[in-house]
Amino acid sequence: MFFTEQQISQLAEAYAAVDGCYDELRQAYIDHPWTTDRGREFGTNGFARRLQCIHRSIHNVFERLPPELEQAPDRDTRHEAELQIQAFVFHVFGAADNLAWIWVSEKNITRNNGTPLPDGAIGIRKPQVLQSFSEGFRGHLETREEWFDYLENFRHALAHRIPLYIPPYVVTRANAARYNEIQGAMNEAIAAANLARHAELQAQQTELTTWQPLMQHSFIEEAGRIVFHSQLIADFNTIHELGTMMLDELVE
Repeated sequence: MFFTEQQISQLAEAYAAVDGCYDELRQAYIDHPWTTDRGREFGTNGFARRLQCIHRSIHNVFERLPPELEQAPDRDTRHEAELQIQAFVFHVFGAADNLAWIWVSEKNITRNNGTPLPDGAIGIRKPQVLQSFSEGFRGHLETREEWFDYLENFRHALAHRIPLYIPPYVVTRANAARYNEIQGAMNEAIAAANLARHAELQAQQTELTTWQPLMQHSFIEEAGRIVFHSQLIADFNTIHELGTMMLDELVE
């Protein structure tokens, strides 16, 4: 098993808390006394709707690939989880952007000459938006720099380079040499049209693999693998945190 019993218990506790946090924050954005139509649009049809998609994606991944899973899932289940995680990353990124649009709309943040900010200048970390926040919120966003960098990296890879991928299995370094040796023998069996021998070797090779709940994008870029259960929870918690703080920021 990839996770320890303690880690599975911690994930279960964190997962159980998602529903309540989601319901509370989504309702807060629906009920907020918006002062502009554009702010209401980004708050209710933007952020709240993305929050709903994020919430559903978490449930779908945990239901398809529970943390306590020991055997590698079949290809269709794994691909379905990949699609859910890909949607999740886009909506988390979009939710953070929605918060910036909410702020610019509700607080009438403009250029120095009073003209509207161009779309490309609107983002939660864009200079003219960032400098308009309270000192406390700006300081908090600075503590989340690494998280924003991770999110932008995965979102950019997904949109423009390599989509997120869940490896079907992992071969440890200790088993790598034997795995490759069997692969060579399997190739020879195929060349000799010995399908029975190939099947036998394939079964031996499978015994050398292990299932690990990891995601990554590029192999060449050495992007690194991330444990997706804990990352989904962490990303939800961060968006919940930022969404809650934005509501406080709006009323100051």
